[in-house]
Amino acid sequence: MAIVDMVLSGSKNAEVKKTHQEIVKENLETSGFKYIQTPMSVVVEGELDDIMAMVKKIQEEIADAGYGRVFSILRIDDRRDKKGTMEQKLNSVRSKTEKM
Repeated sequence: MAIVDMVLSGSKNAEVKKTHQEIVKENLETSGFKYIQTPMSVVVEGELDDIMAMVKKIQEEIADAGYGRVFSILRIDDRRDKKGTMEQKLNSVRSKTEKM
């Protein structure tokens, strides 16, 4: 599981073909990954190598679309002692906060 943040900075080419949001959305929808879009990032559930490959592909597509610079932050939850899903993690947090 990983959290991906992408921020564009610097100048963009006047002939930008697609917005970076369109590029990210298209890749997520065709990836087969489960994901949750949040206001600040995307949480992606999948194998680490596959997520890394998708992030690299998105970076390349953003550059090819005419953007001069993209800054990505990738936070990885690489838990190997047991399997867990985004849904399980959300349910765990919700059950603990309901007791507060």
